[in-house]
Amino acid sequence: LIEELKSSSSSCSTASQTEYIMSPGNFTDLYNAIIKAEEQIGSTNQEVIRAYFLFGKKLKEKLAEYIKTNKECKAQRLLIKEVSVQLSFDLSKNAVEKRIERVRKIYDLFTTIGEDKIEKVKSYSALRISKLNWDEIDVIVEKFEF
Repeated sequence: LIEELKSSSSSCSTASQTEYIMSPGNFTDLYNAIIKAEEQIGSTNQEVIRAYFLFGKKLKEKLAEYIKTNKECKAQRLLIKEVSVQLSFDLSKNAVEKRIERVRKIYDLFTTIGEDKIEKVKSYSALRISKLNWDEIDVIVEKFEF
């Protein structure tokens, strides 16, 4: 993964496929974009990773809103509750928490090393990246620190 992220080549296929989720209204839209990208034949790893990244961006924005009026622990609970309500059609609270963890790993990684690095990922899926533990993500991040 580090080799791909540091490579000089990139792909531009993601932009056209994910334009429809660039300004989503809610977590349901973002979740549906992830599902669509994962199920769509021909979706690139970049498209799926970008869908996760955008979900993560929305999570961070919403958490920041909650933190303005609540302590962090309560803000986290409120965020999970909101996501659970919006995605209640097929996910348990535990499944929502796992999905949020997966999203956060991808979002944190690419926010830290650069969103542009998503375009360089070729052989690693969003699921494979999300299965990295936080220490492994830290090792990748360290390779990009100046």
